[in-house]
Amino acid sequence: MIIRHAGIPNTMPPQQDQVFAEWFNGLDAAVGAMVQPVDIPAPVPAVQHAFIIWRTDVPDELLWETHTLGWLPANLADFPAVAGDVTSVNPSGTPQAFALSLADVVRLTTPEGPFTNLGTRTAKGFGEAHGAGWWWLRTPGVSSYSSWNVQGGLLTGGSPVNAADHPSNLRPAIIIHQ
Repeated sequence: MIIRHAGIPNTMPPQQDQVFAEWFNGLDAAVGAMVQPVDIPAPVPAVQHAFIIWRTDVPDELLWETHTLGWLPANLADFPAVAGDVTSVNPSGTPQAFALSLADVVRLTTPEGPFTNLGTRTAKGFGEAHGAGWWWLRTPGVSSYSSWNVQGGLLTGGSPVNAADHPSNLRPAIIIHQ
């Protein structure tokens, strides 16, 4: 799995299909030919931020200020559809770019994985005017009005997906074979 290093600035979840299709179609043909098919559930399973209990065994390097909530959920298994929304190769699916799910971020957050700390979860390449590394996940929060996202490396839910006053980023991922 490969995720774009920087988010695509000033984009929102309602634009995701178009933005990801344009990004995917702009890939070098040799890379595009390596993209594996995936199957994204429709509708994507949702969970409200208020229902998540956060783990308290936060690594020491994450104990900055009081921002320990939002590192990893302790009860994601209580929401089996959300916990099961892990992106993987599916021969019946479509080669495409996709947004990571809440379950993907949890699965990829390990000491050896790509998300080892707050900094490795943050999208790179844009300053404060472009959301400072804030990027959307595909997992909805309360409804289609809100979505989970990564802000400052922490998982947050319930952010409005059309908030013009909250610059944000879509961050496409692909799965390839060599």
